[in-house]
Amino acid sequence: MLEALNAPQFSVDFLAAALSFPPVKDQRLLRRAVACLGPRLDAHPKLRRLLAGLLSGIKTRAAEYDKFVASSGQPAALDERGTDALREETAAAHPLHNLSREQFTSAWLLPPATVAAYRAVHCEYRDQWDDYLQTGMWAPGFPVTRPMPGFSGATTAFTDLPDCSHEMGKENSHTGGTVGVFCTRSHPKSLGVIVLSGSESQRVPLELVVQRFVMMPANIIYDFACATLKTALVRLPHLARVVCLKCDRFHWRANHTDCSACMCPDSYVFLDGVNTSSCEQRSALSRRQQHHLRQMKQDQFISFTVY
Repeated sequence: MLEALNAPQFSVDFLAAALSFPPVKDQRLLRRAVACLGPRLDAHPKLRRLLAGLLSGIKTRAAEYDKFVASSGQPAALDERGTDALREETAAAHPLHNLSREQFTSAWLLPPATVAAYRAVHCEYRDQWDDYLQTGMWAPGFPVTRPMPGFSGATTAFTDLPDCSHEMGKENSHTGGTVGVFCTRSHPKSLGVIVLSGSESQRVPLELVVQRFVMMPANIIYDFACATLKTALVRLPHLARVVCLKCDRFHWRANHTDCSACMCPDSYVFLDGVNTSSCEQRSALSRRQQHHLRQMKQDQFISFTVY
């Protein structure tokens, strides 16, 4: 695209050819914007230079973020002994000790994660049990493979709060409730249940994926994905780089009024036909029991939801 825009002899045909490349076709927002500007780009060189500068700036920022993700105080590639030593160090740390993102990425995210490796370091669930009444997380097919890190630096509005105000500050006199985790097939399979300690949290999907997925999923669909992405960009940059976070269609259209269209699944060709509302469809079954669910204590509520 940049080559077409910066060509000494600009050609609409050359630009059209660039728009036909598969990576560009998948980005509907970019492709439609450039296509709409096509005639003006041909008539006004200044607009062409302005658009090229914008795309170049985005490309530069992406390269800077890649450098930020790769930056580490640890060696670029730890051998098995070095990885084991770093894991032992993180396991022996005080519970309130904050790990740097570099330490956590080098020790746990990048090397292959296994249940056996986790248990060898953490002594058979020394601090993280499979008991969902203690952990608040039930995912029988995904045992714990990594610890959930505490991060250096206090939480601030700049690093953790989203620009979109979806469900923020909503008062709720009842328990925080639970979040169901499902696949996106036409008949979605339940993968697990996560208990909310309060209001809707941007950390919920990150905690499930980081702790229990051996391989990072390609996509996470979550109705508060805008906040989740902002948290991951600072706290777990490697995860933000390899996992695509998007809102589901229902919530994005309903109440993400100040959200970027890049969070909408309809902006990407590869998400066409993906059932982004599988969680809403399966969770709708709970609506039939909502009156007596509201009268339950937390333990009974969790047990009933898991059942």
